[in-house]
Amino acid sequence: MRIIPVADGRNFVLDPLAKAVPVGSEGLLLDGVKGCHLVEVDFEGCISSKTASWLEEQDYGFRDDISIFGQIALAKALFGWDASVELEGLQTHLAGVKHLLGLDVGCGYGRLLIPLTREGYQIDGIDQSFALIKDLNDNLAFQKQSRAFCVRMEEYISPGAYAYAYAAMNTIRYLQTKFSFLRHFRCMRENLQPNGIYLFCISLVPEPNKPYDIKWQFEYENQKYEIHWSFHSYCYLSEQITEKIEIWKTKKKQMIHREYQIQGFYPLSLLEQELWAEKKDWILEAIYDLCFHPIRITKDTRGTFWFKIRSR
Repeated sequence: MRIIPVADGRNFVLDPLAKAVPVGSEGLLLDGVKGCHLVEVDFEGCISSKTASWLEEQDYGFRDDISIFGQIALAKALFGWDASVELEGLQTHLAGVKHLLGLDVGCGYGRLLIPLTREGYQIDGIDQSFALIKDLNDNLAFQKQSRAFCVRMEEYISPGAYAYAYAAMNTIRYLQTKFSFLRHFRCMRENLQPNGIYLFCISLVPEPNKPYDIKWQFEYENQKYEIHWSFHSYCYLSEQITEKIEIWKTKKKQMIHREYQIQGFYPLSLLEQELWAEKKDWILEAIYDLCFHPIRITKDTRGTFWFKIRSR
């Protein structure tokens, strides 16, 4: 059990090192870094807000609204880098369908969606973060041709509604299981019109247990911060990578945020076998690097790439 519902409607996300075991119908036995603790649950299996706060203090995990994707200002500062290369690449490949409706998968606060709508594109957005979708809808209030929905990307279906779709920033790896991965692409096949375009960006890691630590600096509330996005562990049974995210104040060397995120492991061989192999739903048109230059890759290639596929 990794997610515990909270009575106020939020969720409590367990640290990867912690475990939760149901005890009858009235409690959960939590085993974490600081030992075992028995907590009460209500008749719906929810813990109280007070219990959630205490568990967070004891490093059992964090509430989902505390995640970087639940904090609007932090998310905008963290991912607010220059998106001109992405926007130029998307506009180049979507120019022929600009007048038709498209879909931004994992749209967040509208990092790409808002600039594209200003260029005349008609785009809907989906994301599972309520906070980000609410903020985006407020910003899209004047854009009658665009809408944003709070929904999981493996569950959203609007048959034949879209001529194209895109998923940037490694969004696809947030599909945590192979089942959700396959379900998402089945849904996208239904969402797209015949011969519809899907551009998705994904990081390929041939060795899923190989450590890495990605760092970059950003400004937030007039102060400088550094984020460390690093490998934590790999589960061979579930084929999932757990990443650790820490945010530090640059001057004081003080950590202000830590969380863990689980991502699916999707090698090139899986993409080939499940998506564009013979008799599958998709046709692979091209693979690009992050600057949208065509590139050839093998099963041993490591990096982040754009894939352009079309529905059969």
